[in-house]
Amino acid sequence: MKATTTFSLKDQLFNKDKVTYLAELFQEAYSQFSSDAFIKSVVDAFPELELKQRITHITEQLNAYLPDDYSD
Repeated sequence: MKATTTFSLKDQLFNKDKVTYLAELFQEAYSQFSSDAFIKSVVDAFPELELKQRITHITEQLNAYLPDDYSD
């Protein structure tokens, strides 16, 4: 009989709490950062995404929500 595991690395590393923390850091550095919209756009996609896909998705969303000019 095999033990059932409920541990999910993707859910431990990339979840709403971690995305919220990340959004707060960006908000501090860039006041025009839309934290709520960023969090929603990232977290809403999580159920369908595996670990590496979540990393890519977060990167894509940061690209969408941050200015093209890095110095801004």
